[in-house]
Amino acid sequence: MHKISSIPPGAKKYVDIGRATNNMMVDIGKINFYVTFRPNLFTVPLILLVYLYMIYDEVGMLFLAAIAVIILCMIGQSFVNKFFRKANLQRMGISDKRVKKINEIISGIKIIKFNAWESIFSRSVMT
Repeated sequence: MHKISSIPPGAKKYVDIGRATNNMMVDIGKINFYVTFRPNLFTVPLILLVYLYMIYDEVGMLFLAAIAVIILCMIGQSFVNKFFRKANLQRMGISDKRVKKINEIISGIKIIKFNAWESIFSRSVMT
C-alpha cells in the first residue's frame, strides 16, 4: 500500500497564489466548456455526415470538394488555435502577477486593520 506523503514544513512559501487562482479558474472554465458542449460531441459528426450525403445527392462526386474545404478549414482552425493558445499563456502570466499583487495588498490591509495602524499609515501616505 502506497503512503501519501505530507507537505513538508515551509513549503507554503513556494505556493504562488496568483498561479493557483489562475489554474483553478482555467480548470473551472474547461469543465464548464465540456459540460456545455458535450452533446455536440455526438450530434455534430452525425449532422456533418447528413450534410455530406445531401451534397453528394445534389452534386454527385463534386462533394469531394466539400470534404477538401472542411479539411482545409480544420487545418486553418488549428493554426488559429495555436496563436490564441500563445496569447492566452501570456495573458495568464500577467494575470498571475496581478492576482498575487492584489492578494498581497489585501493581506497588508488586513494586518493594518487588525493592528489598528490606520492613522499611522494614513499620515505616512499623506506626507
